[in-house]
Amino acid sequence: ISKIMWGHFLKTYNQLDYVTAPSLAAQKMLWDVGLTAPTRVISNGIDLAKYRKAVPPDQIYQKYNIHREQPTFLCVGRLEKDKNVHLIIKATANAAEKAAIQTVIVGKGKDEAEFRDLAQKLGLEGTVIFTGATPDEDLCFLYNIADVYIGAGSAELQGMAVMEAMATGLPVLAANAVALPELVRDGENGFLFSLNEVDLTDKMLKILSQESKWQSMGEKSLSYIQAHDMQEILAQLEAL
Repeated sequence: ISKIMWGHFLKTYNQLDYVTAPSLAAQKMLWDVGLTAPTRVISNGIDLAKYRKAVPPDQIYQKYNIHREQPTFLCVGRLEKDKNVHLIIKATANAAEKAAIQTVIVGKGKDEAEFRDLAQKLGLEGTVIFTGATPDEDLCFLYNIADVYIGAGSAELQGMAVMEAMATGLPVLAANAVALPELVRDGENGFLFSLNEVDLTDKMLKILSQESKWQSMGEKSLSYIQAHDMQEILAQLEAL
């Protein structure tokens, strides 16, 4: 089925004058399946001003039952298996045995009930916090509440939530998969991890032990994301 679908894809795309891809990983995927049309990488872009630093109001903590004093990990996205939310929950359980932490999971999806059940079975009530879908304004404040972002998706052709976290100035733990290593430079604005709960646990504990570096890592995230500013991307598209 995949081969048939890619065949239909190429029948159309190889007739195009130009194809853009949001990352080097996405571009390589297109080449690997047989794209012959001219192509270049142009980011999806992000409105950097929307995600700038802001002080979250008290009611956001109260609304989502978030503890103000605990180190906070954040994950945003579809609650489906390719986002590997189960790894984040299991790694949180492991890390919580050694440190007082909380992980806030934002979003909804077809596997949400399964993830909630897993957190309950692991006794993570109050440690793993599910917010469901949130208004944009709340989401911006949740990024500002977080200390570290976790991006565990295994099929990210760019990683928009990781970009939003970087635009808020957060250090990031990112899966060493597909396009995420293009955003997160290991040891600079966060750490890359292999897609298993043991390595993610290790990286969570490692970044917890380096709290003094969170600000500088976040500043590097903010610096690296500047190239993805929407106005710059629009200029690139207009030039093309």
